[in-house]
Amino acid sequence: GYYGSYYSDDTVCITSLGQSHSVSLTNTNDSYGVTITNGSQVKVQYNGVYNIQVSYQFFNSLAQIGNGITWFKKNGTNISYSASYAAVPAKHAGGDGALILAYNIVVSLSANDYVETFWTAETSGIYVQDVSTSGGIPDSPAVIFTIQQV
Repeated sequence: GYYGSYYSDDTVCITSLGQSHSVSLTNTNDSYGVTITNGSQVKVQYNGVYNIQVSYQFFNSLAQIGNGITWFKKNGTNISYSASYAAVPAKHAGGDGALILAYNIVVSLSANDYVETFWTAETSGIYVQDVSTSGGIPDSPAVIFTIQQV
């Protein structure tokens, strides 16, 4: 089948509440029959049913819990019932609160359809960020997006 594995190593902060952000998928692990267009659009070359998974690495710089919200769009239109809310822990012990949100959806796509993932937050302290590591541990991307034909 066809597939794509992508990730973002960007840091993106909410600058205006309610502002939605598409995720720029800046890196490709591997792909076959799936491409990235316009930085964030995951475009399939063949008709089929696709399983799409995403994970977001949320952080919270505030002293209270805040919600990060994610969802998918198909050809620029929100996919019904695709949103997820994540209660990101408050800043604690001198470090920002952190949470990984991961989920999947299954979508029928036609050749040249594209999907994107978007996010926003209900408080200004929520952000997504890549975490660089050391000592032989791989870096942790801000967002991972994978798609496989089923």
